[in-house]
Amino acid sequence: MLLDTLARNLLTLILVRSEWPGPPTVLPTFPHLKELTLIDAAPALLHFHRATPEAPHFPALERLHIVEHAYA
Repeated sequence: MLLDTLARNLLTLILVRSEWPGPPTVLPTFPHLKELTLIDAAPALLHFHRATPEAPHFPALERLHIVEHAYA
């Protein structure tokens, strides 16, 4: 998966739910990620059961932006 290859070098990441068919089954660790933006993706990505306080997915995260759209 592309995220596995890029995860160790990313500083900023934006995930848009409509761009992928479903959440990834395994989320890699992003050791240097400082800023994460989730657009219509928060429920799917924030409920990963594999992350623990001892092994977080985003250990260096400083800013989290969550944008959810309501569709009529």
